Amino acid sequence: MSNLRVRRPPSKHFGVQDVVNGNRHRLMLSGELDLATAPELEAVILQICGNGKAVVLDLSRITSMDSSGLRLILLAGSLCRECGSEFSVIPGEDVKIAGVKVGKIKEIIAPPNLIELQT
Repeated sequence: MSNLRVRRPPSKHFGVQDVVNGNRHRLMLSGELDLATAPELEAVILQICGNGKAVVLDLSRITSMDSSGLRLILLAGSLCRECGSEFSVIPGEDVKIAGVKVGKIKEIIAPPNLIELQT
């Protein structure tokens, strides 16, 4: 059984849909992940992995991010591992960091074991 909740961080250019399936939370992000929106997303991730639930960050609809967003993705992986929670990322095709198109997010996040491609 699936439960859909929508959380709205404080930016009209960013959105999070929390799709819950059992113990797995798929956070479907859209828009801009940056200094203004990263703290709200961090709180959501802390709450989920702190409860021992799996976190899947779906970046397929992210249009841009700054270094705060990239830092948060890496931090989320570490936090989930420390809590014993599963963590995976569904990368987007292209992403802009600080306004510069840098290509596929999976090429930016270096550790191959951090990324789990899911359909």
